[in-house]
Amino acid sequence: MSASSYGSLKISSDQARLPRPETLSVSRTSKTWFLQPKCLLLLMLCGSLWLTPKAGFAAVDPVPGAPPREDAPIPEGSGAKSSGAEAKSPSVPLIPQGVAPAENNGSGIANANALQAGQPLGQFVRVTAPINDVVFNQITGTAQKLQATATAENRPAVMVLEIEPGVSPPHQVQGLVRFLLSAQTPRVRFVAWVPQTVTGRQAMVALACQDVVVKPDAELGDLGRGEKLPEEDQQLLQMIASRRVNPRVSSAVLSSLTNREAVLWKVTVEKPGAGGEKGTDIRFVDAEELKQLQASQAVILETQRLKEAGLVGRFSGDTLRSWGMVCTQTAETKTEVADLYQLPKESMRIRPAEEQQKVGIIRLDGVINQMNGTFLRRQIARYQAQGVELLIIEIDSPGGLATVSSELAELIASLSEEKIRTVAWIPRQAISGAAMVALGCDEIYMAPNAKMGDVQPIEARPGEAFERVPDKVMTVIRATLLALAKQKGRPEAIAAAMADRGTRVFRMREKSSGRVWFMTEEEAEAAGDLWEKGPQLEETRGEMVITLTAPRAVELKMADGIVPDLDALKEKLGISAELRLQPIKPSWVDSLVFVLNTTPMKVLLLMVALGALYLEAHFFTGILSIVSATSFTLFFWAAFLGGTAGWLEVSLFLLGVVLIAMEIFVIPGFGVTGISGILLVLTSLVMAIESFRHVDAWGASINIAHGLGTISAAMVGVMIFGFFVSKYLPNLPWMEAMILAPPGGAAAIEATGRPRLRHDELQAISADLMGAHGVATTVLRPSGKARVGQQILDVVSDGGFVQPGTPIEVISVDGVRIVVRPAESHPV
Repeated sequence: MSASSYGSLKISSDQARLPRPETLSVSRTSKTWFLQPKCLLLLMLCGSLWLTPKAGFAAVDPVPGAPPREDAPIPEGSGAKSSGAEAKSPSVPLIPQGVAPAENNGSGIANANALQAGQPLGQFVRVTAPINDVVFNQITGTAQKLQATATAENRPAVMVLEIEPGVSPPHQVQGLVRFLLSAQTPRVRFVAWVPQTVTGRQAMVALACQDVVVKPDAELGDLGRGEKLPEEDQQLLQMIASRRVNPRVSSAVLSSLTNREAVLWKVTVEKPGAGGEKGTDIRFVDAEELKQLQASQAVILETQRLKEAGLVGRFSGDTLRSWGMVCTQTAETKTEVADLYQLPKESMRIRPAEEQQKVGIIRLDGVINQMNGTFLRRQIARYQAQGVELLIIEIDSPGGLATVSSELAELIASLSEEKIRTVAWIPRQAISGAAMVALGCDEIYMAPNAKMGDVQPIEARPGEAFERVPDKVMTVIRATLLALAKQKGRPEAIAAAMADRGTRVFRMREKSSGRVWFMTEEEAEAAGDLWEKGPQLEETRGEMVITLTAPRAVELKMADGIVPDLDALKEKLGISAELRLQPIKPSWVDSLVFVLNTTPMKVLLLMVALGALYLEAHFFTGILSIVSATSFTLFFWAAFLGGTAGWLEVSLFLLGVVLIAMEIFVIPGFGVTGISGILLVLTSLVMAIESFRHVDAWGASINIAHGLGTISAAMVGVMIFGFFVSKYLPNLPWMEAMILAPPGGAAAIEATGRPRLRHDELQAISADLMGAHGVATTVLRPSGKARVGQQILDVVSDGGFVQPGTPIEVISVDGVRIVVRPAESHPV
């Protein structure tokens, strides 16, 4: 058998499927104002930013003390700069793939043309008080889900936090603020929606968001609630000020919202512009920073004292908006907030904090074969029916069949279309086909000592050593890996190098943004001057396919993180610590299916089914027929769940049984109907024994031979069983009552030297019936009853229907089957 496999398992060489290429459609709008020179230039700039790979929100380092997370420059006259110096413009603007709020038209409704990139993803989440693990996990989990979907669909995402007033524990607020300031979800823009007056630590959550939308009469501030903030909260505010995720929030602004004695000034400073033109810069500073500005001989055009010493730093939405401080927009209702960011209406449905995201987990361990592949597909279908939102697949496997691995990978990859986020968790190894399955997941997390890679398929023939597969098979495997990597945003070159040892991969750096990526030599040449070519990866210098350790996989962007155990993974994914995740293992049903699908058990089931039919033909008890039907049912049930049979095989078998029954009980003689039934039954059994998906002609012939061999072994077993039954069964004491003894009893048996299941008188009775005449007592259509002599017999007409009272003649006797035909006339 010619086969390709991962590891040492055989598969046919044409099993893998070519993936359907992913396409990206971009709508284009034609309007007259595009022809204006300035508008055309702006359009080209935005288009280049939009099409930049991996462009999105500016990433930040979540480690305290890292450079601040920068946003797009705020509109002149409405934003804030850091005290004492101008904020630097970010290298990658937020606006192209992020979402800035649309300007209000006076009624609080967004401008319909605010977005050119299409409707973003969105979700509202309520931040209740007190903030607990449930609220924290809901926020982080929703953000991670938005991030995954936004990345998969190349769309911006907005998460609106509806913040309610109240008091929350310090550690919960600190943890949530650090998450909002981190770079874990760079495609998600966090927007704080403050419909009621919010003070204390709850207000810190709003200040950590990139945008703040406040109801006009609601107030925000008074972070200390009249008391001095603890050291931990002061450090948290310093982090908010340093990260600058909201340019309208500076250290002076935070001080005014915390310290009653603080004084806040709004200063308009003249700054040089392009072409010698002068512009203005709005800054929010305290008294000391104002003195430094004056001493620096900066041209101060206007100063406005916003807060006097001794006053509580708590301001309404209208006031904050008029100052251009903290607040991005004002809105009366949640609907207006959704309109400001052009979010879909369904995003406004707030899931209660008690309603956790539905999480499922499946374990894939051992060699990947048809059995556990079918098991995995069944469990995935079950979770789909349950509506899970996050599916964790724990993989610990050395690989297996290529066809099963590729089909599982493509199935898992397609779950993103149903909004199911998939995560691969590799505690030990994902080698060969298991690595392909992992690459089909949206995210990959590995234990510190885990390994992943070596997807090179091999080919094995009976009696021969393993060898590399032909190029046409390698092409299919490589195409599948490239498609999976592209779909999930991983370096395609490294995915290809896991299967093809001839792939050379280089570290590349994009000149405009400094982004690091990995490309083959052909891709590097096609990239031209946009990328700077770096050194070749050490793993691709030799003649071996690559296998990556966990740290190396993260470094090469093939994995998303390193977690020591499942609990750490839950924390990473935002799953509640109280939620117990129990990986689904094969149940006793799955184990039974596995055992029944082994070749010895298939032979045994067929032997029992055929042997029971043989005994039923002699005893006519009915029980043996049930035993035979049960054996056939178990055979097809196991094959059905094992993935080697479907409704086609079952239908062919049932049709064959019907044709055989018609031949025996309805149609006289034995001809086309009976032969067709036998062929259909044999075909269905062979198809149920072996899988014929994605196999070539040679592999199909081998599978057919194996199936026929299995059936032949069962038939030989039935023949041996029949011999011993005929020889020894009548001698058993408890079977004497079921055996018809010949005339003379035991003496006759001794005289003949052998026991018989049917005595000799049966032949004499058959001879007496031949040519006998009688009368049909029921309608023969074509079977029915007739009176022959003094006996009422079950007979079968050799032609059409025979009416009651019609004279008949016996023309054939075959065991219990008596065939008659109408007679012209005969005395009865």
